[in-house]
Amino acid sequence: METWKYKEQEFLIVRFTIDHYTNINVFDLGMYTPFFGDDKVVEYLHKNPLCKILILEEAEVDEFFRRPLLTELEPWRKKYNLSNEVVIFYQGTGQDYWYGWESYLMRVPRYITYVQSHTAPYNLIHNWIKTYSQAHFTYEDLEKDFVPEYSLNNLDFKRKFIVMAGKPRVPRLMMFGSLLDNDLLKDSYYNFGREYIKRFKEYMSKDLADKVLKHHGFENYSGRLEIDFIPSRRPTLSRKEENYLRDLHRMLPLKDIPYDENDDYYYNPYFILPDPALYKDIFCDIVLETFNHRGTYDDGVYGYSNFFTEKIMKPTLTCRPFMALGNKSYMKDMRKKFEFQTFSDYWDESYDDVDDCRKAIKIITDNMKYINSLSNDKLTDMISNMKDILIHNNIKARNYLEGEEPWIDVMKNWIDKKGKAWRGRQVISPI
Repeated sequence: METWKYKEQEFLIVRFTIDHYTNINVFDLGMYTPFFGDDKVVEYLHKNPLCKILILEEAEVDEFFRRPLLTELEPWRKKYNLSNEVVIFYQGTGQDYWYGWESYLMRVPRYITYVQSHTAPYNLIHNWIKTYSQAHFTYEDLEKDFVPEYSLNNLDFKRKFIVMAGKPRVPRLMMFGSLLDNDLLKDSYYNFGREYIKRFKEYMSKDLADKVLKHHGFENYSGRLEIDFIPSRRPTLSRKEENYLRDLHRMLPLKDIPYDENDDYYYNPYFILPDPALYKDIFCDIVLETFNHRGTYDDGVYGYSNFFTEKIMKPTLTCRPFMALGNKSYMKDMRKKFEFQTFSDYWDESYDDVDDCRKAIKIITDNMKYINSLSNDKLTDMISNMKDILIHNNIKARNYLEGEEPWIDVMKNWIDKKGKAWRGRQVISPI
């Protein structure tokens, strides 16, 4: 049992890590029930009714990942006659930025408080990596090379860019198409995966994965896009765009990555952490975040929230410039949260300010074309000119990952009334 106290408020910590993320796939099949605590935990909560329950989980900004928690939390509290309030982190920008989110809040009981958090990069790197696959390197394995001395000396770029896409989300397919149309793949290391659903081989057999797909109405996976799996997110693509994306999807998987012997992107040893040797060979990371769907979905989460993941830590740990395709104001929010500096003195960062990812992709592509027109000598000079920015970002990233668990600061800020938080609006069974 783990507890934490700040000032006069005590919390009992309930952690949900990668096991929860994988098991939610079989929640609807009746094969998974979230575990909130044993008899010892229940006894402690009865004796300490003012102790709040702090649920720490590392899922994405999506009610899909919270549904098992919300569905099972209510009967668990009733079964044991618990009155303790609950705090859940929410990895996102905040309620006031999410359009269409009100209907979801109406289904959340008032004993739950959501606290805004951006701890996902830390959680992914330090918690997921230990349980996702034994093939992955840990931060401790690689930290000796996450220093400016390694990344900034003896530069010899093999490619201009690196583009790691993983899941074929709608904007990532659009970015893939732009790279094809502008002949930029030959100047990039890249990995574009085909499967929208992560298989989690060490957790889920192929037979079980087939049952999950069948339960959701898919007899087979072939040719399915993100818009097929989440129609409730209200995609706003034209029929022409949808057909174009399906044509692109048929070309996948497609990759050109040295030092990579595993066909599955998610089981690459460097899936969560960057390969220092690989990043030493490139100039710029084109970061394609998890949520970057502005203008393609009429949805409060996919189209408006910003979710910071391990992806933005890869160029910062390896002292490389980056362009990041997230939702609107991703870079602005990132600068505020992590204090990273960006590169508006070197190329156009107005892609962060537009409402549609199509426009953002066009600006990023134009930036890439400009960079691609420069010789390696000029790019080396540019790295030298932006050296202070790169070292600053590297120090910020390493301090974030090497310090105490960042949820502690999140909770301190919230208790000190500096954080952003909100409560559900009705005391009813959720979802």
